[in-house]
Amino acid sequence: MPLLSHVSSKPEERSRAKLRNHRSLPPLVPYTILLQEDIPPVEALGGCGLLIASGEADMVMRGDQGGSVRIPASWCGLFELKPTFGLVPYTGIAPLEPTIDHTGPMTRSCLDNAISLNSIAGRDNLDDRCAGAPLPSELPDYLRTLFAMKDADMPLKGFKIGMVKEGFEICKNGPLNDLRVGVKVQEAAEKWRELGAVVEDVSIPMHDLGATLWVCISRMGSLPVLWGEMGGRSGYQMTELTKKMYNIRTEEGCDNTPWSPKNMILNGTYLWDKHVRPSQLSLLIRENSTERLSTIRRLRATYNEVLSRYNVLVMPTIRYLPTTHAPPEASVLAESWADLQHISLQRYRASFIVDDKNFRFPVGLQITGRHMDEMSIYKAAFAWVDWKEL
Repeated sequence: MPLLSHVSSKPEERSRAKLRNHRSLPPLVPYTILLQEDIPPVEALGGCGLLIASGEADMVMRGDQGGSVRIPASWCGLFELKPTFGLVPYTGIAPLEPTIDHTGPMTRSCLDNAISLNSIAGRDNLDDRCAGAPLPSELPDYLRTLFAMKDADMPLKGFKIGMVKEGFEICKNGPLNDLRVGVKVQEAAEKWRELGAVVEDVSIPMHDLGATLWVCISRMGSLPVLWGEMGGRSGYQMTELTKKMYNIRTEEGCDNTPWSPKNMILNGTYLWDKHVRPSQLSLLIRENSTERLSTIRRLRATYNEVLSRYNVLVMPTIRYLPTTHAPPEASVLAESWADLQHISLQRYRASFIVDDKNFRFPVGLQITGRHMDEMSIYKAAFAWVDWKEL
């Protein structure tokens, strides 16, 4: 859910560069266009985020495994839902790692998002990720429920919201993150209190393990998919896509592959070679995969326990504001370093943030709900206000 912060860039810092994986002119965050600044909406769906924010499209959807949709949605001031795993069929979308493949709608408003979800959600009997998901005819009417609470004086009376301490603490640690992001999200919680909700701080210590677990899953788990070895799935298989991905093994195919997938292939290959030698396969199963999967289950169980006491959990979507593009003449290494800035491994925040009260930049608020309870997420988001009217 979008909120506000103030940010701009110094004129001398203006630059253009290639967006990750693409050689054409990069998309920019729409709220920086008036400043003629080259601040990218980042990640794989940056261009689509710009299309939605500028009104050129009403809804987009694609895979979101680690932030490809949520990050540009946050920086473009949009509503994006990463639904319960399997609620929206992944059929026809290029996979990355089957256990973390999600897809959902990105829109300009909460109501548009609810309409979109009712249109795309529900088991399709093709995607095996959807086992246990309701059929389209069994879905709740998200839009009707939101309209029913529209005129209520206290639409969130009795609604319990947990503010995840660890999600805010990371905004305070070190110079790489932006303290204002956490402050803005905390300010938003006061609005929920005015609407009748109970808002409390909650601690989930295992939350900090999420990023490490994601690296293990995404890098090692995606390697067979990126190599075109997409077996072991009972869902619809796109044979033409498999052929194209298998072509990565050839010299020509590798040359034509964007460097981000190449990076994942190198990471995954290193991890498998480093930790999974043939003579140690049983060791992997016992100490690596089993421990990793067990830790994931414990993390999920921890969240479920907290969510049994709260309707939703809240934290910032991303803990920093976007950086500028690298120069167009930048080397691959320099481009990579610019990309590292986006994940806060190194970010020279003071070099481009100035005190410009005339320009408002969106900050993302992330709402997490129970499995198959997208309605509670929509209620919390819809009860708030349209940030562009502030």
